[in-house]
Amino acid sequence: MPVSSPFRKRELCLVRQADKVRTVLISFSALFLLAAPEETLPRTSLAWFALGLAAFFTLVNRFFVDWEQLQARGQEAPAAAFTLVGDIAWLLPFLAGTGGFTSPFNSLLITLILLAGIFFGSLPLALPLTTGVVVAWFAAVAVAHGLDLQTAYVLAAQVISAVAVGWLGYALTAVLERERQTNESIVSHLTEGVVLVEEGGQIALVNPRLVEMVGLEEAQILGCSVCALPEGKAGDSLRAVLAEVLRPASGEATEGRLVEIAGEPARDLRVSTVPFPPGARQPLGWVVVVEDVTDLLRAARMKEEGIAIVSHELRSPLATLRAVAQVLDTLGPELDEEQTAQALAALNAETARLSGLVSKLLDASNLERGALALVCEPVDAGDLVAQVERLLRRRTEGRDLEIASVVEPGLPLVWADATRLEMALTNLAENAVKFTPDGGRVTLRALRRGQGVALRVSDTGPGIAPQEQKAIFDKFSRGAQHRLARGRQEGLGLGLYMARRIVEMHGGEIRLTSVEGQGSTFEIVLPPAATQARAA
Repeated sequence: MPVSSPFRKRELCLVRQADKVRTVLISFSALFLLAAPEETLPRTSLAWFALGLAAFFTLVNRFFVDWEQLQARGQEAPAAAFTLVGDIAWLLPFLAGTGGFTSPFNSLLITLILLAGIFFGSLPLALPLTTGVVVAWFAAVAVAHGLDLQTAYVLAAQVISAVAVGWLGYALTAVLERERQTNESIVSHLTEGVVLVEEGGQIALVNPRLVEMVGLEEAQILGCSVCALPEGKAGDSLRAVLAEVLRPASGEATEGRLVEIAGEPARDLRVSTVPFPPGARQPLGWVVVVEDVTDLLRAARMKEEGIAIVSHELRSPLATLRAVAQVLDTLGPELDEEQTAQALAALNAETARLSGLVSKLLDASNLERGALALVCEPVDAGDLVAQVERLLRRRTEGRDLEIASVVEPGLPLVWADATRLEMALTNLAENAVKFTPDGGRVTLRALRRGQGVALRVSDTGPGIAPQEQKAIFDKFSRGAQHRLARGRQEGLGLGLYMARRIVEMHGGEIRLTSVEGQGSTFEIVLPPAATQARAA
């Protein structure tokens, strides 16, 4: 079923206005027939018949034709053509009954051209055909009454006037149509969702962005009353967006109302409702603008959490440094060599730890700003794996943890900054070591992926929940397992973020495969050195 454009309401509104104009015309024409002398209208019965036909046509058009359904099915153009034919059907006998060529209502033929311009402005032949109908009518009436010179001038003047006014109406309609298309293009491409609700509660306009936000089809929304929206999560979401419209005596603009939309993923929307005209006690309608602020709020929450994490992680080494400094300052002369050495070792360890935290923060900031330059050269992926393996073995001494590596022979070189790429692989490996319990295994692999190389880190840890995998590479992101282990684990939540950014700078990608209770696998995929060197 064709779906109407959000702006196709135009034709429907014009049909309704045409009904009103016809009703007024019928009323005043009936008064004219009652007041006119009988000798001036030799065929009054035909005129009354035409008005009766017009009244019947108007009633059917107004109350028995479901224009909303015709519009939803994309059939408003044929219906509008039927309306035009109906007007011709009653107008021609009405003119014949009120005097034919000498009828004072001859100028009503202009209506045919105006209607054609309004309803069929996009069809090039609409106006010429309608103009031909008008000219043919005048010619036929002229032949029926005889044509002298004076009559010819009157006829020509009426035809020229009718055609000129009709084409002027078409020109005005064309201007409005261009404005409509411009507005449609603008609203359709807005990054915010837009809903227009009429006074009676009917939804007259929605744009594609709003449809995407709430998860309903456009055909389910357009023409629907806000009180009769579809049931289910999508309908509930739209009801939440339109809450200000549904509220009784709603007449004030509201801005910045936050609405949370349940789903996968959940969305945070900022809704602004503007009644029009502004300040009216009973608005003629409402414009509802919806902005998706999910990423903004998430970034703000992560920033707040990041500040809390940094404060927490810096507090511990600073407290240790201050305590050791106080001990040395107060009891320094009384300490023996062993105690002094222990104090200095603690100072060195905490200073190194603090320096590492600050260095990691600076590196993350440089990565985010794009201020970290790479010095690339052909790099052997097997050598990188071997270096990281040696580092892990040193750092896991005393733990019951198996560290292994597998390097596929004959791997191509990769075009990389060896120091930065080693940092990314080390971050992945340290993350695996951190969450793998004693008795587990961490495996490093280097293998071929198409024409490129993949560096893989696998562990037998607790795995990562599906709902956390999407955000695991974000800045300051720390999953549930990290929070459960917070008492004994340290970290800023920057390791995976930095690994992702470094890999992206190398033109590669990073992937995660994880099953809760079965461990996780992180994989870095890099193009071969020849490809990257040519690109550089």
